[in-house]
Amino acid sequence: MFFEGVGMTDTNWDSYWQAEDKDPPFASFYRSHVVGKLVAKYCDAYFPPAGKFIELGCGSGESSLQIPERDRVFVGLDLSQNALSRAQKSGFYSELVSGDIGALPFDDESFDGAWNIGVMEHFKADELVPVLREIYRVLKQNGVAVFFWPTWFGPITNAALVYDTLHAISGSKKTMFPKGYVFYWVKGQISAFAEKAGFKNCVVYLSTRDLFQNAVVIVRKM
Repeated sequence: MFFEGVGMTDTNWDSYWQAEDKDPPFASFYRSHVVGKLVAKYCDAYFPPAGKFIELGCGSGESSLQIPERDRVFVGLDLSQNALSRAQKSGFYSELVSGDIGALPFDDESFDGAWNIGVMEHFKADELVPVLREIYRVLKQNGVAVFFWPTWFGPITNAALVYDTLHAISGSKKTMFPKGYVFYWVKGQISAFAEKAGFKNCVVYLSTRDLFQNAVVIVRKM
């Protein structure tokens, strides 16, 4: 299922993250306590207890703060300087890097694992495989990537669709989230993209923790 829009690099992410400073308390609570618990559960379960891990499109980092540190080093990457400034305040990341997920500024096999939250849906079908190949490149052998990938049937997705439609009817260009989404059928399409990029053992989970808003997609470099 597809809702198409502009791509990741076409969106003004600095403006988006500047506006995020005015978020209602509920939005911050949802990111930290609902999505955050989901992220902590799966990243802790699938990442080894030691190593170097990167969040690709870290934003403010709010949803990642509950991942147990153990002997892990966390790096954050984002296109937006405003997002990186907010992430720096969290103290969660050992390093923050300005960069594009489609052209990562790292050597091959730099990381033991990677994750992101609400990022992959911004890429159209012809963009996804190159992005996944770039993630594959920077992972070490046996490295794991964990993607929290919004579903087309999740409650927040559908609330955004209603919100945007009502504003469009009224003549407003206001949207709940930045434009540029492509929602895929969860298992078959995403697995096919991952395999084309070289990943193996694609596993997809849905969780009641966030009312099925995010598919948890786990892939491994073998």
